Amino acid sequence: MNDYCLESAHQRIYNTITKNQFSEVIKSYNSQNYRSATVMLWSVVVCDLVYKLQELETVYKDPGAASILEYIKSEQESKPTSSEWEMEIFKRANKSTGLISLKLQADLEYMQKNRHCCAHPVMTSEYKLYTPSKDLVRSFIRLALEELLTKSPIMHTKSFNSFLADANSIYPQMEYEQKRYFRYLDNKYFSRLDRVGIQYYFKTLWKFVFTLENEQCDLHRYNNYLILLHLFAENRELLTTIIQEEQHHFSNISNNDPIKKLLVDFLSKHTHVFKLLNDTAKVQIETCSNTYASCLIISWFLSKSLPEHIEYFIDKYSELYMTGFEDSFKEFWNKCTEEGIQSEAIALANYMLSKSSSYTETKIILNGAIRDYINEYSIDQITSLIEGINSNDQVYGYAYASSYFSIIKEKCDQLDSSFDYSKYPNFIS
Repeated sequence: MNDYCLESAHQRIYNTITKNQFSEVIKSYNSQNYRSATVMLWSVVVCDLVYKLQELETVYKDPGAASILEYIKSEQESKPTSSEWEMEIFKRANKSTGLISLKLQADLEYMQKNRHCCAHPVMTSEYKLYTPSKDLVRSFIRLALEELLTKSPIMHTKSFNSFLADANSIYPQMEYEQKRYFRYLDNKYFSRLDRVGIQYYFKTLWKFVFTLENEQCDLHRYNNYLILLHLFAENRELLTTIIQEEQHHFSNISNNDPIKKLLVDFLSKHTHVFKLLNDTAKVQIETCSNTYASCLIISWFLSKSLPEHIEYFIDKYSELYMTGFEDSFKEFWNKCTEEGIQSEAIALANYMLSKSSSYTETKIILNGAIRDYINEYSIDQITSLIEGINSNDQVYGYAYASSYFSIIKEKCDQLDSSFDYSKYPNFIS
């Protein structure tokens, strides 16, 4: 117990007023005034709970906190000299807010008894004033710091539901202003959490996004996923640790394909996490990736390098379902740009179009992998693209192909005004 640094913990106290008041406790303890330290500590603990209840009521509109504060006001008005309400608010906080655990409640009852012995002329059998031991007082101080004073009022299970309801209710208003949205969540919630709180919120969000299947989770899944992404990006090292330590929790994922697709997107952004999951989860993810082109193209965490992954994608391409490809190709393009291999991204897009087996697939590829990137093409890459179009009737036969071909031709003319289109009659027609 002596290894525990009271002064260091003192600096982590959540409320500024409490931190100043606690200084008196430390001074009394260091001066060996253990009776005074115990009496003051009890006052600090009671006041700190009141401050936390006030924050829960004013900032988070917590009805349980509001009810307890109303009780305190009523008791002080009707019994101004009574202290009965002090222990009662801890009991009520346990039932209605989750701020106080049953164990902490029991420990606080023992602290209060010692406080009364220290504050009143209670004598021992030898007619000496009661004085608690140094170790007992230190244990009380440590208990107060670890279980209450250093914790945010929203660091409890019930607060998470209020947080999620708030986050989901305001998301539609800020859907297109995500920086402002996350700034709101950071200021109101995440900045008030310590390491344990951040881990708890992330762990619970993971369950809501990647494990649970119900109407409420489905309704807010994408927004909750964005919050989870933000939380991980801001606390990468800390949250990587909890994934390692609680592998089973984070590997318990839904077998629903849309949910697994979200997880693939997460892993494409944080590739190291894939190795931290168990084999069951890995098989589920690999199966999903090897089913959908939109998943496999961003599943570079399955390969040793991006060029190797592109080769793997080409080998599997004919077996993949082509749906929802535009966003995935954009991620893939950005990844290739980051690694300086844009030419390979262009070559892959050309290859996919040349192998298109339906008009629907052609439309998806032209929309998602060609149209927005055509200005990055060189004349050789444009020529390769036109050759692929000319040789595939599922491309040049597509009813709306001409609108895309005109964009391709415009870029080709910019690069080579004397380009010989006569070699590619299906493209021209």
